Amino acid sequence: MIITRIVVFTLLVGFMAIPAQALEVQVRHCRFYAPEIGPYVETDLLVLGNSIKYVPVANGLYRGAVEVTLIYKQNGEVKAFDKYVLNTVDIADTLNVNVGLVDKQRFVLPNGTYALEATFKDINSGKIETHQEDLVIDYDYKQIKFSDISLVDEYKASDESSVYTKSGLYMSPYVVNFYHNDVNKLSFYVELYNPGVLPTDEGLLVTYAIYKQGRFEHEDKMLSVKKVKAQEVIPIFAEFDISNLVSGNYELMVEVRNRNNEVVTSRTAFFQRMKFFEPVALDSIGTLSIEGTFVELFTKEEIEYQLLSMMPVATIGEVATIKSVIKNGDFEIMKRIFFNFWLARNDVDPLSAWTVHADLIKQVNYSFGTNSLYGFNTDRGRVYLQYGAPNQRQVADREPGSYPYEIWQYYEKVGGRQSNLKFVFYNTDLVTNHYTLLHSNAVGEIRNEQWQQMLQSSFTGGNTPINEDNSQNHYGGRSKERFDE
Repeated sequence: MIITRIVVFTLLVGFMAIPAQALEVQVRHCRFYAPEIGPYVETDLLVLGNSIKYVPVANGLYRGAVEVTLIYKQNGEVKAFDKYVLNTVDIADTLNVNVGLVDKQRFVLPNGTYALEATFKDINSGKIETHQEDLVIDYDYKQIKFSDISLVDEYKASDESSVYTKSGLYMSPYVVNFYHNDVNKLSFYVELYNPGVLPTDEGLLVTYAIYKQGRFEHEDKMLSVKKVKAQEVIPIFAEFDISNLVSGNYELMVEVRNRNNEVVTSRTAFFQRMKFFEPVALDSIGTLSIEGTFVELFTKEEIEYQLLSMMPVATIGEVATIKSVIKNGDFEIMKRIFFNFWLARNDVDPLSAWTVHADLIKQVNYSFGTNSLYGFNTDRGRVYLQYGAPNQRQVADREPGSYPYEIWQYYEKVGGRQSNLKFVFYNTDLVTNHYTLLHSNAVGEIRNEQWQQMLQSSFTGGNTPINEDNSQNHYGGRSKERFDE
């Protein structure tokens, strides 16, 4: 029997409210232990609201529904299973959906290796998305150990019994590991097990801190110490104010240290931060000192070039500012805007931030530039700067009946939001190195369900009929096969 559930939407700050053609989902699991049942796993789910199809219901409102199937297998044998339908709340505006459908499930699983198979089906459109992931349950009854770190979105005191409640707190999961500019709190929950394995006279101090990935010193004001009372299961809830945490990759780390300051056990959770501090207003930019900085080495022409190269990675407001100062032509203001841009991304070492960007600009200009365009002004250059180097780049410049095209694929999640991203670029003039973005499955990028027909228009003289029969590969063409790899 399929169970139907209504789940309240959670606000997704920083996710673009652009209707998506594919069902966009995120899956995250955390392993815990309870004395009365043993090891168990919590499976947290997020379905982006703008990827769901809504149908009319009463009172001029709209509703969406997603069927979820979760299967945990061990050596091909089903060990845990659930199938149910998540219904959205009723909404009035389906064009500007910036909320997501969130759910949490618990499965009791003994120690062992499991394969999770998750399937999501949009009830109204028929679109299906799948997720597969291996999971190892390795609880040790004889060792002091942390559970996984569960990132928390909203929380409140509660004595109710539910899958969202632990240790007197109702906690909705923060399923993604990406903290946008407007999210300034990082809350988390973790449990410590078996402290009794330590000598009875040992002090028990838990520390938690945020580290820049690859560094051994915690970020400023990102360290806390808590003394806990020994018991079989020790719940720990904490949060950090990350208002001043700059963009980058980070590790949230919790540790138990003994009286000799030796680490007894630890657990980490990776997350990404995107934080762009507000640029100095144009009417006060003159107060920003650039004396003795690397900016003074640039000529006016060089500064203008640098400003242009920043636009693919700038915010909407920053792009408007850059265009304005270039049009105005004031060299001093241009230098200060340039310096402030990189200061906002690394207030300790803006030169380092710019140097990394400058190296990338050299790469995209060399690889994607044309006789009339810098590489950073092309679609491939822009995607490279925003998403990084693709994990796989397929080049098809001599495929029969098609314009030259490339398919880029990103395996890992970008900004904590999506995985298995794909971009299709094509070259319609057949002469230059200028490829245009034709189709992508990334949120916020162009979606073109007729991309295959457009690739084949050179084969049909530009008169390819737009119908489903033409969505298959033509003779000698492999675009769909390449895209589905």
